[in-house]
Amino acid sequence: MAFAQKCGMQLLEQRSFYTVARKMLKRKLKLYTRIAMKVCDDGGRTIILHLKLN
Repeated sequence: MAFAQKCGMQLLEQRSFYTVARKMLKRKLKLYTRIAMKVCDDGGRTIILHLKLN
């Protein structure tokens, strides 16, 4: 990813932010919240980056 390159670090992993949370919470969330989380994940707007520190 460009962010890791700009920082001069190695990208170890990139994953969606809400995917695990949606699976854990399932029906405890309201419909709109579940839809908003899905749209953000599918659009790549929310990500978790694991970088290797030099």
